[in-house]
Amino acid sequence: MKKTIAKITAALSAAVMCALPMANAITSSAATTPVKTFRTYISIDASDYDLHEFEYDRRFGGSYKNTTTFRGYKVFLAGDIDHTTPQTGRSCLFIESDGLLRFEGIAATETYDCTYANANVNGFKNSITKVIWAFNDWRNEGYTDYYDDFEDQVSEEIVLVGDTNRNGTIELSDAVYIKQFVANPVKYSGIDQKAADVDGNGFINTYDALLIQRYIAKLVNSFGDVQA
Repeated sequence: MKKTIAKITAALSAAVMCALPMANAITSSAATTPVKTFRTYISIDASDYDLHEFEYDRRFGGSYKNTTTFRGYKVFLAGDIDHTTPQTGRSCLFIESDGLLRFEGIAATETYDCTYANANVNGFKNSITKVIWAFNDWRNEGYTDYYDDFEDQVSEEIVLVGDTNRNGTIELSDAVYIKQFVANPVKYSGIDQKAADVDGNGFINTYDALLIQRYIAKLVNSFGDVQA
């Protein structure tokens, strides 16, 4: 199987090299220095809560503070959604929705581009401090009550977008892995499916592999730029 992967990787390398002359024709839209893109999946467990409002204030410290660019949220609940970046290294998510009542699952994702040279998932996660606010359904109860224990109900998973084999780098072998998974998802079920969904549309297909090829060829500056 290693020989097969090597052959496919070599073929992809040749395809990328053939595309490079086309890159010379691209000016302002061409990428210069690719950056790493992190996607965070924010999950909540409100199965025992009359939850109606959820606020998530996140701040980055250390090396990430001034080298991280916020790209925005994708929220999976209907309702009043807002997000702001009041200052460098800080992002705030606000959700007010009837869908939060007894909700359990991924509530939102967020995307960040990081130019920190040694950026990795653990360092990114450890650089975050957060404040969580959660309130009950005041419209039905007639008052607002703050759930001071709700922070324990919030979890997050952070992936390095494109790092399908979790080795901390983005390589042509990641594009190969995606193509193998698309062809045989049972055999290649060990792929990191969240990281393999490069454009963040919820599906894994050959376009995700193409984005990795273009990223390596510096035709795409970051995966944050191509989020669905």
